[in-house]
Amino acid sequence: MDAVRPARRPLSRRVLDWATPRVRQPWHPARLLGVAAADTFVPAMPSKTLLVASTAVAPEKWLRFGLWAGFGNGLGGTLLAAALSLGVAAFGGSLEVAPGSFFGSVQLFVKSYGVLALFLLASVPWAHRTLVILSFLAGLSVVEIGVAMLVGRPIAFAFLSYAASRLPAGRLRCPWPHPPVDGATEQDRADQAATAGPRLGGEALGV
Repeated sequence: MDAVRPARRPLSRRVLDWATPRVRQPWHPARLLGVAAADTFVPAMPSKTLLVASTAVAPEKWLRFGLWAGFGNGLGGTLLAAALSLGVAAFGGSLEVAPGSFFGSVQLFVKSYGVLALFLLASVPWAHRTLVILSFLAGLSVVEIGVAMLVGRPIAFAFLSYAASRLPAGRLRCPWPHPPVDGATEQDRADQAATAGPRLGGEALGV
């Protein structure tokens, strides 16, 4: 009888398992930048989840993590706008958005207020791929989109990282098991022991 192969883990989980234990390494902000940039072209990339998990492990680094991840996300959006520009120039034609729809309303907002509208929308942690495409269709140039994304996305990710560092009671716990974090501090180990203590005691009492 053939052996049953274990189910292959999703790409997002593999990225999280690879990056989360290395949060305290000096190069971790660069990992956040790379994952956030790749998220533009590979939707399975868990850029926001990895940012929240990283802040859960090292809440004191929330600003650094948020800015690096946001810059990577903005860089990915800029590259997407450049790819759209090259594609339209090479093949001609353009996409159409139905007027009156939600996407049509966003496109009209960007078309009416230009870079300011894109900057405001980019400062909110929502789907940046859709925003870039709609902004390009609204007539904004690659430079305008790039400036708005590279400024607005770090603000959005910094806000998300700050919120993750403050809830609850200033610390979050990673929602999945992972190997020990490289360079974990004595305080981290003490916190983990304090969390595990009551759980073990409850199991011993049959609770």
